[in-house]
Amino acid sequence: IGLKIRYRLTGWDTSAIETLHHTRREQIPLPGIACNNLSSTIDYTTELWGVTVTGDYASDRCVSVGESARDDLYESSSLRLSTEAHARLSDRILLVFRGDNLLNTPIKLYQGSGDHTYQLVYEGPRLMIGFSYTLPD
Repeated sequence: IGLKIRYRLTGWDTSAIETLHHTRREQIPLPGIACNNLSSTIDYTTELWGVTVTGDYASDRCVSVGESARDDLYESSSLRLSTEAHARLSDRILLVFRGDNLLNTPIKLYQGSGDHTYQLVYEGPRLMIGFSYTLPD
């Protein structure tokens, strides 16, 4: 049995942001990076089968920087759960199952202060089942 927990705290970018028409002198989060990020994984593997469950949390993050603060696009915080399992059918063949976004966490984009929702998307869970074959040496 394995357990891994990782937490990352990212600071804020205090440098000026250059846009097409002018330079903004405001403090914004690092584009694309959440300020708080927590990831945890539980793994159990035997010779015949194995299962891994992963949970990821990310706080609000800046997606793109606009000409003014009200034009900045943000993605709301999210909690995602995924799993992967496999069963060994022979020395070279594995039956593999993978499930992503099992909690059906939406992607919520908003602009500026968060008063206006720009876009709300439910991607739904994604499930995959297949086989893995290892070539001989």
